[in-house]
This record gives sequence, structure tokens and C-alpha cells, in this order.
Amino acid sequence: MKYFFLTLMISGSFIHLVAQDVSKKQFEDAIRQKISEKLSLLENYISTIGNKSLSPDQCKDAINNACRMFAGDAIIQVSNVKTKSIIDKRVRDYFDDLYRLNYSKVEITFKPNSVGDIYFKEYGKLFLNGTIRQKFQARDDNGKIVYHDYTIKNIEIEVKEVKNRHQKLFEIIFHNITVIRTT
Repeated sequence: MKYFFLTLMISGSFIHLVAQDVSKKQFEDAIRQKISEKLSLLENYISTIGNKSLSPDQCKDAINNACRMFAGDAIIQVSNVKTKSIIDKRVRDYFDDLYRLNYSKVEITFKPNSVGDIYFKEYGKLFLNGTIRQKFQARDDNGKIVYHDYTIKNIEIEVKEVKNRHQKLFEIIFHNITVIRTT
């Protein structure tokens, strides 16, 4: 089976391919690298949405951009270390709720993400799982931390081939984000 090398360009959520033969491992490594870059972009949007010092327009742009990264039916799980609860939210609702959190300051930081092996699902579609490690801190008007947690989440990622006459294109589509552990 022939594979094609991925260029270093992502246009929107598409990965452009040029016709250079590469091994299966090189192809999969290139896919993983692009997904890791897109996960980092998502993490940046999440940090922006929660940042109370940014303008509403900046946050709303980040919400819209983050939503475009997901499949239409995707959900994001939210956990709470105090109540031990996990709640499913539609993607737009998750980002809107994050924007509206009633804290004076919200800090969301991430440790490096990771991307697993490719597997096939539903009629040969390519999927991978990623891991997101998120630290969340909320502060009151006096700067005191009133809530904090560290959450490890799994994200299901589809790599979908898009038909094009001149080159192979693959679109990276995020699906559900599920909580693995919150401490």
C-alpha cells in the first residue's frame, strides 16, 4: 500500500498531501504531529475563552473557532473535583459556559498532549485518541484560589479523507472529549 507524505501546512482543519511515497510509519507519524498541533490550538482557544482579561470579541472568536474543530454531534465532559460529578455538554454549550464562569480570574493551562495509534472504525474511517492534561484554577476578587483541579481527558479524533482532483486532503475532526480522571 502506498502512502503520501504530509506537508507542514494545515489550512483550516485540512492537511494537504503531496505525492511523495513514504512508509506507513512516516505517514502515521505525520498525522500524529498534525493532530498534536491542532490539539495545541484547541488548548489555546480554551485558555482564551476562560481568560477574564480579554475582550468579549476575542473570547467569542475563540469560541467560534474552537466549535469549528468538532463534529456536529460531539460532546465534552465536564468534571468537578468537589462534587465528583461528570456532566456531558454539547460543544458550543461547554465553551459558552466556560466563557460565562462567575470567577474574577480563571487560569487554564495544559501539559503536553499526546496522540495514540491509528485505528479503523465505521467503514474504514481512520481514528486516533488523544490525551489532554488540563489544570484549572479560579480566583475570587481578592486573588484567592476558590476552585482548582487537574483533569486528564481523552479526545476521539477522526482523520477523514476529502475528495480533491489535484491532491489528497485529510480533515482532522474532533469528536467526544471524555474525562478519565480529575484530582
